[in-house]
Amino acid sequence: MLECSALDFYPKDIRLTWFSNGQEVTEGVTFSEVLPNGDWTYQAHTYLTLTPGQQNHISCMVEHASLKETNIYNWEPSMNRTDLNYIIVGVCALLLGAVFLCGGVIYDKRKRRSLTLITDSLMFLAF
Repeated sequence: MLECSALDFYPKDIRLTWFSNGQEVTEGVTFSEVLPNGDWTYQAHTYLTLTPGQQNHISCMVEHASLKETNIYNWEPSMNRTDLNYIIVGVCALLLGAVFLCGGVIYDKRKRRSLTLITDSLMFLAF
């Protein structure tokens, strides 16, 4: 779900419109009421529900009397390929660290158990 918000505007009349590949989108769009901020300004929000995996060019258009021209905000996927590679390398490093940690714990427990058996054997022989 994408959100397009207009904050701290006056006067109250505003238009927020979603576009996909240059065509206006009306399906999957919800609008909030224009809400007063309590200081003579307003805010409005609109939401667009997308199907996962769509690779469309999505944009939100804001039209308001206080703007010299219509503002268009293009949606960019939050993760580019480089960011995804960093995450994959980080997860692999984390898993490798977990494997070494588990191996070390198992080694330590076996070593302590064998030391305990040797100590118990020596105590038995001493009596």
